[in-house]
Formats: sequence, structure tokens, C-alpha cells
Amino acid sequence: MIVTSYLGLSYLPGFGWWISMIGTGLIILCATFAWPTDIKKRLGIPRKLSQYLLSFFLLIVFAVVAYFLMNFIRTQHQLGFAIGTIQNFSHIFFYTLNEELILGGLILLFLQEKYKHAKPLFISMGVAGIFSIMHYIFYRWIFQGQAQGILSFAVLISLLIIGVVKNNFILKTGHIGYAWALHFSWMALMFGCGFYRPENLEHLSQTARFNLFLGDGLTMLIGVVLALGTSVWLIRIRK
Repeated sequence: MIVTSYLGLSYLPGFGWWISMIGTGLIILCATFAWPTDIKKRLGIPRKLSQYLLSFFLLIVFAVVAYFLMNFIRTQHQLGFAIGTIQNFSHIFFYTLNEELILGGLILLFLQEKYKHAKPLFISMGVAGIFSIMHYIFYRWIFQGQAQGILSFAVLISLLIIGVVKNNFILKTGHIGYAWALHFSWMALMFGCGFYRPENLEHLSQTARFNLFLGDGLTMLIGVVLALGTSVWLIRIRK
């Protein structure tokens, strides 16, 4: 039921921006019934005020970096920019939260607990690989209309790299706060705002945005630096 709520109510903005918020509510409700005493541990919900404050700080930092990076890339391609709506940001807020609660909290932390003797970096990379492949499958065969398309190989590599960064955050801290801050800050700009061709005002499709921004070499370079840094951090902490 928890996974069904995530899959069924996270990616349907056409039915209303609030759909993903309902998905969040159902995920938490079902988890409360399933694990009434340790729901925060199971879903990776932060438990300390300091964790929330640092998550908010990182959200701002990641958003600033993402803005300047995307602005640089879109300028290189002579694209226009339009700020997004509150409805767009609200939908992305909750759907990224749903992804982190399920993929980052429930599944990743379960694997960490189940395979205690496995190297955490291997778990991080394995789940990141699934995260990348899922994007290809969803955009190629499941999503319809404007969202449907083929993600480039460079995008899949970037998704793998970013997945490792997010997973390292979660495996180290035991909560999804910092991973969600990275996820939401990027998606709020890439999907929450508009990128269009000035000559005809045609907005880029979701797949085109993935291929443009995540397929860019500078994005991949920054991702590699973050992945290496968080991987060293994760390994050193575990010793």
C-alpha cells in the first residue's frame, strides 16, 4: 500500500497539483499503522531540529548552485526562462519527498539494515543504478504525452552519480533531509520553471530538459566531485 501510494499519486500533476501531497499523506498514514513506534527510522524522517535546519540551509545552497548552473547552460543554448508557479513548486515539493521517503528512506535504509556486512558504498551505487534505470523505463515506456521520451546515456550516468550522492547522505545520516534538499532544489528549477525557445515560445519537454541540463558536461563534473566527496565521507565514517 505504501509503495502503491507513492507510484500512483506522485506523478499525476495533470489531475491536480495536490495529488502528490495526498500521496505523501497516504505514505505516512500507512507507515504509521505498519510501524507505529519507529516510523521516522523506517522512512528516514529527520529526528532532530539541527537536522531540519541543516537541510533547509543545504536546500538554499543547492538551489543557488542549481540556478547559476542552469542559467549558464540555458544561456549557452539561447533559451528563455520563466519562473514557475506555486502549484508547480508544491507538486514537486511533495513528489520529490515521496521519492525520498520510499526509495531513500524505506528501501535504502532497509537494505542497509538487512545487509549489515555489505559495504555501504556498494549499496549506495546499486540503488543509484536502479534509480537511473527507473528513470529511463518510466520516460521511455510509462509516462505519456509531453513527459514521454528517450533519456540520453549521459543523463543516465548523471542520474547514477547524483543517486550515489543522495544515497551517501542517507546512509551516513540515517535520514533523507539532505538528500531531499538536493533533489527538490534541482527539480524545482528544472521542472518547476519554464525553459523555452524565444523564436517560437516553445517550451522544452521534460525529456529535453533532462538531456540538456543533466547531460551537460559541467553538471556531470560537479556531480562527480560531490559523489567522490560524499563517498570518502561515508567510507571514513564507517571505519
